[in-house]
Amino acid sequence: MDTFLKSALHPFARLCLRRGIPIQKFFEAAKHAFITAAKEELSTIDSKSSTSRIAAMTGLQRKEISRINEGAINATSGMHALAKILGVWTSDKRFADKRGNPRKLSLSPHKNEFATLVESVTKDLSPYTALFELERSGAILREGSAVKLLEPTLQITARQEEALALFAEDFDRLTESLESNVFDSPTTPDLHARTEFDNIAPLALPKIRNWILEQGAKFHTELRGYLSRFDRDLNPALDKSPKRIRVSVGTFCAIAIKSSSAAKRARKI
Repeated sequence: MDTFLKSALHPFARLCLRRGIPIQKFFEAAKHAFITAAKEELSTIDSKSSTSRIAAMTGLQRKEISRINEGAINATSGMHALAKILGVWTSDKRFADKRGNPRKLSLSPHKNEFATLVESVTKDLSPYTALFELERSGAILREGSAVKLLEPTLQITARQEEALALFAEDFDRLTESLESNVFDSPTTPDLHARTEFDNIAPLALPKIRNWILEQGAKFHTELRGYLSRFDRDLNPALDKSPKRIRVSVGTFCAIAIKSSSAAKRARKI
């Protein structure tokens, strides 16, 4: 586990160094993360998350835990809700035309279909806020008293804080998948695949980026349609088990550009 931890933390250390984040802030964030995780673990076994128990689990002093708890700030993001709004719009028959495609939704005060869409997903985000954020991100377009869907997936390019919040959530999902595959050894493992070529022609990059974006969007559109058939919010007649199962599938593209001399040095090593 020591080797794994060093390898896993290396990209975070690199990101911090490049963005001017000192190790003291990293330590503070790590303490906060350990305390939050300890509370979550205790809640799963219906155990009270006392300072003493958290101290025993994390190795932190009780005084340190109390200090961090008092100054904790809730920094949750509405990005997940916005992404789910788009997902429901593309998969729920209530918001589709006769061909099954997402249709324009009314914004009329008498029949606000967009508000109905938002409220079917979350009560924590107002329809006005969702409209503003989705319009700002370029996912939707207002046309008179209606709104049209332009992008079925949320493109994270607007604000750094939102992008980083989504990255943290994606890393959380990846960690869950890894832990399940490695330590639980399920009969059918979670998908964990990577495709990599390390000598791509530079002039081909624009074409490659566009192809990956197009194919990724198609895949997630098809995936949303498939998963929506098993979502109990959309299909109340499905089984009434109290268990809530979350299925997350993420895709990413990472392009690292290195000089030929650096590549030669890497091969020698």
